Amino acid sequence: MADIAESITRLFAGSDAERAAIARELACQGETAAIALAEALAGADAEARWGLLAALAQIPGAAATRALAAVLAGDPDEGLRAAAAQILGEHGAGGGALIAALQDESVFVAQQAAHALARMGPDMAPEFIALLREGGPRARIAAARALVTIRTEDAIPALIAALEDDSPAVQFYAEQALDRLGVGTVLLWPGSQG
Repeated sequence: MADIAESITRLFAGSDAERAAIARELACQGETAAIALAEALAGADAEARWGLLAALAQIPGAAATRALAAVLAGDPDEGLRAAAAQILGEHGAGGGALIAALQDESVFVAQQAAHALARMGPDMAPEFIALLREGGPRARIAAARALVTIRTEDAIPALIAALEDDSPAVQFYAEQALDRLGVGTVLLWPGSQG
């Protein structure tokens, strides 16, 4: 553990290349390093938190997911919250934290959370469908936008209902998603009378 603590201390000195090498070393330590990085995040200033987050980005697993979810839920720096969302999406983890971030006060963070969730693919479709039906305004927009990418037929009833949403953005993305699914498309076969 002393080596990990020393490596974390070295994250804040040296060139970008040296810091990247240290982050890779920490990644080799896996969950143990992720736990230490999470603890270091708690008392670090904004610049240090960026370095710690970069190291966490290279460590998949439960401890890193918890640390990233904590940053996403409560870091005062909107850029760090957005980066945490992106990393969670790359790891394919933290769906619950990402869904909660759809309501973030920062539109940028909410958008990054939506992109990360969409990257997780069809497994997240039920959550997006529920958000489209019951979420707040930003969450409905993010859900409709994500369903454009996911393309699941399970979303058709919710997307059709969303065409009547109060938000023009929700209506737009619902229409886009339905178009991509072929709903409402009329096909004409060669030689048929249209």
